[in-house]
Amino acid sequence: MSPKFSYEKSTGLFLALLSLSSVVLTLSFSKAAYGYRETGFTLFWLGFALIVVPVVVWLCRKTVSENSRVVALLSLGIWAAIPKLLRSSGAPAFSDEFAHLSAIEKLSETGELALYNPIVAMAPSYPGFHLLSLSVHNVSGLSLFWVSTVLVLIAHASVPLAIYQLAKQAGLSPRGGSIAALIYISNPSWLFFQAQIAYESLSIPLLLWLLVAMSHASKRKNWGVVSAIVLFPAVGLTHHLTTIMAIFISVIWVILLVIDRKKGKNSDQSATILAGISVWGLLFFSAWSFQTFSSLVRYYAPSVTGPINELQTFLEDSTSQVQRAPFSGSQLPIYERVAGLALPLIIFMVILIAIWKIKKSSEPKTILVRLSIPLSLLYLISMPALITHTGAEGSHRSWTISYIGLAILFGWMTDQKFEFNRPVVSWLNSKGLRRIAFSTVAIVMAVGGISAGQNEYYRFPGKWIVGDDTRSLTIETQQVADFLGQASNSNDKIVTDRYISGRTLLQYQGLVVRPSKSYPIWNLMLIDKPMTKEDLDRWKYGRITYLV
Repeated sequence: MSPKFSYEKSTGLFLALLSLSSVVLTLSFSKAAYGYRETGFTLFWLGFALIVVPVVVWLCRKTVSENSRVVALLSLGIWAAIPKLLRSSGAPAFSDEFAHLSAIEKLSETGELALYNPIVAMAPSYPGFHLLSLSVHNVSGLSLFWVSTVLVLIAHASVPLAIYQLAKQAGLSPRGGSIAALIYISNPSWLFFQAQIAYESLSIPLLLWLLVAMSHASKRKNWGVVSAIVLFPAVGLTHHLTTIMAIFISVIWVILLVIDRKKGKNSDQSATILAGISVWGLLFFSAWSFQTFSSLVRYYAPSVTGPINELQTFLEDSTSQVQRAPFSGSQLPIYERVAGLALPLIIFMVILIAIWKIKKSSEPKTILVRLSIPLSLLYLISMPALITHTGAEGSHRSWTISYIGLAILFGWMTDQKFEFNRPVVSWLNSKGLRRIAFSTVAIVMAVGGISAGQNEYYRFPGKWIVGDDTRSLTIETQQVADFLGQASNSNDKIVTDRYISGRTLLQYQGLVVRPSKSYPIWNLMLIDKPMTKEDLDRWKYGRITYLV
């Protein structure tokens, strides 16, 4: 089969599968919206399998041409936009989307960056995504919602290809690199969370391409150096945590290069180049975040100290109720919950086997393969925090980074030969058994990854539910938002909760203030007692115009 024929054949095949999968997914979301839960889930996984299974089978073949692999990976990236578009239905649907669209609109109206945002406090301080969206909006004339959506989905579609390129730089075969890409996009955040309108949805793809550029730079390729110098500030302008992780990865990378240099495995120039790029990224981020450093500390402190305190309380008193049971109260199908619970066990086993194989193998391992080990271990480190109330969200967000290491490890493992010579375990050499094992791992990674990422309400449309970020928009909320959009001015203040503030932010011209323990303005409505002088003073000096 010639590469040209393979490329044309694969392009037509994937376009057909993409179309068929789109139709089935549309039916899935339609059924779910009208309350047919089980049918919705069944059709979702059918639509998922129609495109993913053929692509996985195709990419696992050793004879597939490079062009065909690129087409397959881009097909997956494009397909991944469909669930998000169906979930949004042409309007913002998730809490972060309201916050970031509001930031872009306020930037467009005032030209000021550091405006208060009650949903995502750090969003105004890292405006890379907002500036890009506004620039494209001014040039194209498209609405801010669609400009932001298209930019995110383009970046999102590039992720499988970025991982594939990074894996090849790690010394993996084209087949191993393809499997690495498939493993990464099975991470719980990729299909929905990383496809929403948010600064993290742009910063993660930028980070992946930065790592690709740094890999080329370490091999003394000028275009890699230039690309890394440009991409590091782009990440720094876009998202704080992603930049911190980029610096963390680059520092470990440099340390590994220095160790290899002392052993005579590479030249001084490789370590020097990456050290220079790392210092440049650190200096830029430090300079940009200098004024917001205290805000960053306050922003991260609860995510660090909270899980530690909860776990300490639980260890001291096992009867305490601080821990979260995985999938507690979940309405997901039983097979999704089982796969979600099996996912950490599968990953733990693969990490152990990979470390054993790396230590046992006498063949040289590339820097990126060795770098993947500490990145993979971040996943295991996140597990204790996952069962706490204050650390669960941080654990989920960390997987976009730890899965970089897991992807390379998984891909590297598929390139290795596992031969068991002892008679007792020689049955493990069976090709049929290995295919069954690979298929089982693939199913658990795919199904468990999606189920561990978001709940049913996040994934599917449906009736409104009080207290849920994605389904709190009622007719009354929309009417209030429309009223405030017409009646309010920039001097007004509104007090509301997190579930309503997102919608009103887009139309309200004044300052939205969310109640908190230090600002319990809800006492007016929830406490059946006369207002205290302290509460009255809050209204008087706070100059509150509206309470929703």
